[in-house]
Amino acid sequence: NTIDWENESDVFNITIPADFDQTKLDRIEEKKKNSLDLYRTNKGDEWTWITIGNLYEFAHEYERAVLVYKKVVEMDKNNISALINLANIYDKQFSDYAEAVKYYKIIEDAGLLRTNTQLYNDFAMLYYLKMDNPAAAEDIYLRGLMEMENSADLIANMIAFYKYENNPDKAKEYARKLVELYPDVEMYKKQYSEFLR
Repeated sequence: NTIDWENESDVFNITIPADFDQTKLDRIEEKKKNSLDLYRTNKGDEWTWITIGNLYEFAHEYERAVLVYKKVVEMDKNNISALINLANIYDKQFSDYAEAVKYYKIIEDAGLLRTNTQLYNDFAMLYYLKMDNPAAAEDIYLRGLMEMENSADLIANMIAFYKYENNPDKAKEYARKLVELYPDVEMYKKQYSEFLR
């Protein structure tokens, strides 16, 4: 399954899902027009290809989306959008969790995970929920906490993780840490009151 990237009709030959309503049909036409304009005017730019990848994803053409995102990674091995999209497709569309982990590790090794607490959570939850590996999930959270020191979102995610893991001592430890770090946020005191007694 290859695409001739120099052939406009090949690049933009997409099959529109039969169940698309008018709103989605309008949206796909808009996406197609935008990405076609970029393709015609700025073919050497990574963003052009990210936009084409988004078009493929919207049309549920995930194999083609993977091909185009891999093309972007060839242009720039640290393109965060392409790497996140690859991790997401392998996780959520293909259930190829080992391949998804590979892309999360590339993101982490490039120092790009630390830009986003949600990425740490997605990576940890992939290990936890899909791969039944709580130890690896905990390791991701702990690495995240070192990288994103005192991130409230990350600490809150860790409290939830320890709750799911039926580890009230750890949940309490991080609930206390959160309230100590952010004493003015009343919501935390209310939300985690069970752990603060």
